[in-house]
Amino acid sequence: MLHRINIGMNHRKILRSEFDHVSPHTIKTALTYSSNSETAQKIRDRALELLQKEVDDNRIVCQKHIELSQQSVA
Repeated sequence: MLHRINIGMNHRKILRSEFDHVSPHTIKTALTYSSNSETAQKIRDRALELLQKEVDDNRIVCQKHIELSQQSVA
């Protein structure tokens, strides 16, 4: 089981704006699994979505870089 979801400041800002009805402390306790309320679960789900989107975006960039590198070699 995860003990913490580590996210950067940009993702924290997104979470704070999307969950503006909760305190920063609530977001922190959700990300450290110290809370298991319905809101905490939603915060964790959204944090994981943001991280997955970042991974997907980076895959696209890497794939384009590889394609460009192969074209310049050929």
